[in-house]
Order: sequence, then structure tokens, then C-alpha cells
Amino acid sequence: MCIRDRGKIGKKKIGKKTALTMCRSLQYAANRARATSKNPMISRAEREELAEVAEIYDEYAEEAWEIYREKYSD
Repeated sequence: MCIRDRGKIGKKKIGKKTALTMCRSLQYAANRARATSKNPMISRAEREELAEVAEIYDEYAEEAWEIYREKYSD
């Protein structure tokens, strides 16, 4: 996802809708991991791990949104 040619992520050409779907999916995954990390029924270690996973997804989501805004802002 680091190659920033217009309409491409890596070597794959994608459109605006696909890029938006990818951004939203990453953000959704981060939100789900964060929500699950607050569940008191799972172990403390697992909650901490899910919080770390949420941070990782947040980082990738932010990068994806940055690329999306750079390429597709009107």
C-alpha cells in the first residue's frame, strides 16, 4: 500500500469505490478489535492483545485514508 501511483495500490489498479471500501474495512476491523478488547468475559492477556491489534489496524487505516484522500480528493 505504500506505492502511491494514481489508481494503484501495489501493482493492482483499483478504483475509487474499492479504495473507499478498503479504508472502511480497516477502520471497521480496528473498531471491532477495540470493542472486543473491552469484553470482561475474556482474559486480561487477550484483551491487551486485542488492544494492540486495534492500534495496528488504526495505523493501517490512517495510512489508507491518507492515500485515498491524496488520490481521490476532488
